[in-house]
Amino acid sequence: MFEFLSIILEPILEIIFIPIFWPEFDLESSPKFNWLRLLLTLAVSLFLAGAGVWLLLHLLTDSPDSMVALFGGLLLLASGGVPAGRAVIDFIDYRRTMRRQRLAKTEAEKPYQEL
Repeated sequence: MFEFLSIILEPILEIIFIPIFWPEFDLESSPKFNWLRLLLTLAVSLFLAGAGVWLLLHLLTDSPDSMVALFGGLLLLASGGVPAGRAVIDFIDYRRTMRRQRLAKTEAEKPYQEL
């Protein structure tokens, strides 16, 4: 039974959830597509983090003795905040790499422009 579930769940994870929560910014793909990938990751991650914050605030106002709500709120907050932070850091690294390649290409073409 678990093999059957893994056959179904693995493609769903690899196609849908992993690209959203752990995006890879390729240098070969267009910058617009990478921006879209970052925005999609931030939207989903911030939605989860917002749900966690809402649950924690709701816990403070209604029943402060519920450990399940506290654990769920912290879990949602972490599951939204960590992928968002990692995506932003990876995107900054991607942009830095693009800038370095562009500068190297310009420096390589300078001797030919002077002639």
